[in-house]
Amino acid sequence: MRQLLPQRPLSWQGVFYHFDEWCKQGAWKRVWLCVLRQHQRQLDLSSVQLDGSHTPAKKGGAAVGY
Repeated sequence: MRQLLPQRPLSWQGVFYHFDEWCKQGAWKRVWLCVLRQHQRQLDLSSVQLDGSHTPAKKGGAAVGY
C-alpha cells in the first residue's frame, strides 16, 4: 500500500482537485453503479442514507431550513 502513496504529505487542495474532477467526469456514479451491479444480492439498501439530508445540522439548523 505504501507504494501507492506519495512520500510527502498530500495537500487538501490536491485531494479536492482530483475529487472535483472525478465528480465532473461522473466517476463516482460509475463506481457506485459498478458496486451495485457486482454486489446487488449482498446489499440491503432498506436503511441506507447516502445524501445526508436527514443528518441534523449542528450550527444554525433552523436558519438553513432544516
